[in-house]
Amino acid sequence: MRSGRQSGGTDRTPLIDGPVFTDAGDTGSTDTPLRLDADTRDEALPPPDSAVLPDTPAFDVPFDADAEPRTCVGDYYVGLAGPFPDPTGCREITGRLTIVQSGWRDLDALRDLERIGGHFVIQESSVESLSGIERLREVGGTVGILNNESLRTVDAFGSLTTVGGDFSVADNDSLESMGALTSLISVRGAFSIVHHPRLHSFGGAPRLTQTGRGIADAGLVLSDNPQLTGDQEFPVLTDVGGSLDVGANGRLGALRFPLLERVAVAVRFTLLEQLTVLELPSLASVAGDFVVEGCIRLSECAVDAVLAHTSVGGSIWVTDTATCF
Repeated sequence: MRSGRQSGGTDRTPLIDGPVFTDAGDTGSTDTPLRLDADTRDEALPPPDSAVLPDTPAFDVPFDADAEPRTCVGDYYVGLAGPFPDPTGCREITGRLTIVQSGWRDLDALRDLERIGGHFVIQESSVESLSGIERLREVGGTVGILNNESLRTVDAFGSLTTVGGDFSVADNDSLESMGALTSLISVRGAFSIVHHPRLHSFGGAPRLTQTGRGIADAGLVLSDNPQLTGDQEFPVLTDVGGSLDVGANGRLGALRFPLLERVAVAVRFTLLEQLTVLELPSLASVAGDFVVEGCIRLSECAVDAVLAHTSVGGSIWVTDTATCF
């Protein structure tokens, strides 16, 4: 094991514990947490005081397929009692769109939607796919796809270009595949895909150039997806505004970040038992720790090749890797 002198007291906690994300989209600040757990959800995302929610379940509410797309002002909420107000036909929602404990099976009612000014959260709902939001291009706040037990695929974000907060897909126990985020260029907060026991494929984010920093200093997190296979490449990513954490994805064979130059906090690659390729040819600066642990097939020479051209502000920890030959 090699260790360097600790600089700046960087926390070595390898992974964030569950989905947490910033409120950057509403306030302009990345310091205020938005946590949508059972205790705070109603307080954080209430319908308007004057709301009288319909008794009809959300998935039984008809929508007018011929309705003219329009700008919809304010926050929209879809829950057990149905949508309030009804977001059908909205081209833009100026506030938040929250779908929590809803009976909707898909998002076809949102097929005209192109922009959301605030957060876009789908949590503890009955959605099986995100089909219907293929036109969505911009979210001013956080995107959170969280704890949806029936969700099997996420493949409708092909038009999404910018996210003003975090992009978080987490704890969806039935999720098996994620399509490529082919248009995503910038995430102001953290980018994270975590805690999916069945996820076996992710098409990547081939145009993502930068991420910001979220709660717990997260920047880009790909962790606890034990069935995720193959190679992962972020071909044009140049800057990670928080930590770069890839861990407990036991079937990943290769990680490639050909243009990544800077990581603003720490780099951690942990418990990647099948990893044999690690490419960071442009990495110049890591402000915190550089950690490689439990990557038993990865040659220590590959790690040395990265460290040869990278300035590390914290400690260097390299353990449980393959011996150089």
